[in-house]
Amino acid sequence: MNRIDTILEKERTNTDRIFLYLKEDRLMAFGYSAYFATWLFPELEVIRGSTSEGVKFVYIYFPAASLFSLSDRMTALVGDEYIEIIVPEKINSYREQFEAWMNNIKK
Repeated sequence: MNRIDTILEKERTNTDRIFLYLKEDRLMAFGYSAYFATWLFPELEVIRGSTSEGVKFVYIYFPAASLFSLSDRMTALVGDEYIEIIVPEKINSYREQFEAWMNNIKK
C-alpha cells in the first residue's frame, strides 16, 4: 500500500480528528480531515483527486498560519507521520453530513 492509500484508509475510520500531512512541501488534509477543516476555515478550497487505481478522494491545502491559530484553541499533537488536531464536539456532530458535502464539491 502506498502513502496515499494508507492516508485514505485512516480517513475511512476518522471520527473526530484533523490529520495534516506534509506532502509536496505543504500541509494537506484528506477526506474527513478536509471536511472538518472546512468547518473551521470555510475559505479553504476543496480539491478532488484520484489514486493511480482510480479511487476518488478530496483534499485541501492547509495554510501554516491557520495551524498556528488553531494551536491556540485546540489540542494539536505533532508526530513523525502527521499533525493530529482534535476537533470540537460541535464540529464532530456534523460528521453525518459528509456524503452530502462531498456531493456538493465542484467536479
